[in-house]
Amino acid sequence: MGVQEAEHERLKRLRDAMRARRLEAVFVTSDVNRRYLTGFTGTSGYVLVTADRALLLTDFRYMEQAAAQATAYEVVRHAANVGDTVSEILKKLGIRRLGFEQNDVTYGAYQSYAGQWTGVELVPTENLVEELRMVKDAGELKVMREAAALADAAYRHIL
Repeated sequence: MGVQEAEHERLKRLRDAMRARRLEAVFVTSDVNRRYLTGFTGTSGYVLVTADRALLLTDFRYMEQAAAQATAYEVVRHAANVGDTVSEILKKLGIRRLGFEQNDVTYGAYQSYAGQWTGVELVPTENLVEELRMVKDAGELKVMREAAALADAAYRHIL
């Protein structure tokens, strides 16, 4: 499975989990989960996924890198305050029920979002993406097998 196929499969699985929780969209703030979903290795970015859109929001420094690495995503340059950009997108798309990563968003950030994103129900999610990460796809299994083979070869060499 190639990188692009893995991104699409992960998006499909995330959307299935969103439907099960009756979420119109999910806002991913965790760096680890962002990288898992998108393949983007930059240090600044957020993911917003709806039933039919997948957006990677990042700042001006990473626009080119994000476009090259997150091929299944629309790359959006966010404002100095990412909440402003998300607010515009939520309004434009008519999102009323948004999941967020409760273990990654601080209370201060939550209060800011709640104040900015009027008319949007913020739904805390726990381990939404982490549960997807537990099930390894074909590409991840291949890398794990290669790592194990390399460790075995190193061990045999040392013996």
